[in-house]
Amino acid sequence: KDIGYYTSIIVGNQKFRVILDIGSSNLWIPNNDCTVEACQNHERFNSSQSPTFKPEGQNCEITYGTGTATGITGKNNIQIGSITANEQFFGLTEFEDNTFSFDELNTMDNGAPILISTLIKQKTIDPIFSFHFQHFNVSDDKRTFTLGGVDKSKFEGNITFTPIISSNSIPNCFWVINLKDVNVNDHSMNFSREAIIDTGTTLLIIPDDDAVAIHSQFQDHF
Repeated sequence: KDIGYYTSIIVGNQKFRVILDIGSSNLWIPNNDCTVEACQNHERFNSSQSPTFKPEGQNCEITYGTGTATGITGKNNIQIGSITANEQFFGLTEFEDNTFSFDELNTMDNGAPILISTLIKQKTIDPIFSFHFQHFNVSDDKRTFTLGGVDKSKFEGNITFTPIISSNSIPNCFWVINLKDVNVNDHSMNFSREAIIDTGTTLLIIPDDDAVAIHSQFQDHF
C-alpha cells in the first residue's frame, strides 16, 4: 500500500501489469519459460500466441537495488491505454530474483528506443508525460498517468518547470534536476544538491548528513 504505482499494458495480445517507474527506461516482462518463483507469481508472455512478436535474441541483464533479472529481447506492438507503440523493443526475463513483486520497467542500456520515445517518434503523443499520485486509502481521487499532456483537473494555477540536467556523478539514464534548497518548518536548510526524480519508489533517499540535519529540526516533536 503506497509502495508503488502500476498500470496495465497489452503486449501483442497479452495483458500485463507494470510499475510506472521513471527511474528506469526499457520495458521487460516475464517470459513463458521462466520457472523461478518471481515469474510463476505473475503473468508470463507466450510468444507463440502473439502473431506480431518478433524475436531479437539479444541477452539482457538488468540490475536493481532490490535484485536482478536476466533474459532475452524482442519486439512487439505494446498498448497502454488507447495508445499503441508499434514494434517496441522489450525484454523477456528468464530469471528474476524473488524480491520483485510486479512486472517491471527497467534499464537494459542497449541504445534501443524506450516506450515514450517510440510514441513521440510515431507522432502519437506530444513530448510530455505526467503523473498524479495519491495515497492508497484516498478512494475518491483517481491516480492518473497522462501520455502527451497533463490532467488539468488535478491542479490549479500554472505548472513550474525545472530543467533536466546532465550530471558528472549520476548516470545519464536518470532524470536529474538541481535541488536548490529544502525547507523544514519554514527554516531553510541551505541544501544545494542534484536529485533524481523517480516514480518507482515512494521513499525519499538522501545522504546521511542531510538526514541528520533535517531530523534535528523535528527533535521537539519526539
